[in-house]
Amino acid sequence: MLFKKKYTFIETIRKYKRMSILVAILFVGGIVIFATRGSQDSSAEAGDTQKPVSLLSLSHIQENQVVATASGEIESLEQVTLSSEMFGTVSRVYVVIGDKVKAGQLLLQFKANDRAAQYTQTQADYENALASKNSLLAQIDVAYANHEKLKINVASSITSAESALRMAENNLQQVANTGSNAIVDDAYADLVQTVHSDQDTFVDMLVVADTILGIDNQFANDAFEDILGILNSGSLSIAKQNYYSAKNAKENFHSQMIGVNSASSKETIDAVALSAKETLSVYAVLFASLTTLF
Repeated sequence: MLFKKKYTFIETIRKYKRMSILVAILFVGGIVIFATRGSQDSSAEAGDTQKPVSLLSLSHIQENQVVATASGEIESLEQVTLSSEMFGTVSRVYVVIGDKVKAGQLLLQFKANDRAAQYTQTQADYENALASKNSLLAQIDVAYANHEKLKINVASSITSAESALRMAENNLQQVANTGSNAIVDDAYADLVQTVHSDQDTFVDMLVVADTILGIDNQFANDAFEDILGILNSGSLSIAKQNYYSAKNAKENFHSQMIGVNSASSKETIDAVALSAKETLSVYAVLFASLTTLF
C-alpha cells in the first residue's frame, strides 16, 4: 500500500507538471520576500540603538594674534624732576606725558609779559646788589682807615706802657744799692703809679679790640661788622681767642692790684709789676692778630 501511494503522488506530479512548477516558484518567492522583510526589520531595530556617524574635515593649524585693548597712563620707572630757572605763567606746552625728548628741546614757553616783568625785577635786583657792593667797598675803606688809626694808637699805648714800666724798674734797680730808704721808697712809689696807669691802659685797649670784634658790645663794631663777614674765618677765630685771653689777663691783674699802693710791701709791688709785663705781652699778641684781619 505504501508503495502504491508513493507511486500515485509521483504520477500526480507528472500529470500536473506545469502547475507544480508554478507552485514551486510561488513558494520560493514567498521565502525570499519573507527573508527580505526580516532583514529590513532588523536594520530598522539596529537604527534605533546606533547614532549616525559623520566625517569631519581638519583645518590647517596657524598662529593667531590676541589683541587686548585697555585705557591707562604710561609712567616711566625712572623719573627726573625738572625745574625752571625762572617763574611765570606757561603759555604753551610742546610735549605730553610719554613723549621722548632730546637735550635742548623746547618743552614749554612762558608768557612774554611775565618774562619782561622778571627781567625788570632781575635788573632792579642787580642794581641793588651793585649799590650794596659799592656801599660795602666804601665801608671797607673806612674800616681800613679806622683800623690803621687803631693800630697806631694801640701800638703807641703798648709801647708807652712798656717803656714806663721798664723805666720804673730801671730806676728802682739804680737806687736799690744807694742805701737810702727814701730814694728806694720814691722809686717804688713811681712803680706803683706806673702799674696803676697800666691797669687803665688794659681797660682802654680791650675796649678798642672790642670795637673791632664786637664780642662784649655787639653794637660797638658797626664800622667793622660787615667787613668781618667776608674775612678769613680762621684769622677771625684766632683774634677772638686772643681777645678772651687778654680779657682774662686783665681781670687777673685787676684782682692783684686791689689794695696795692705806695705803702705796700716791696714784694707785692714787684709781683704786680711782673704781672703787668705779662699782661702787656698778652695784649701785644691780641693786637698782632687784629692786624692780620685786614
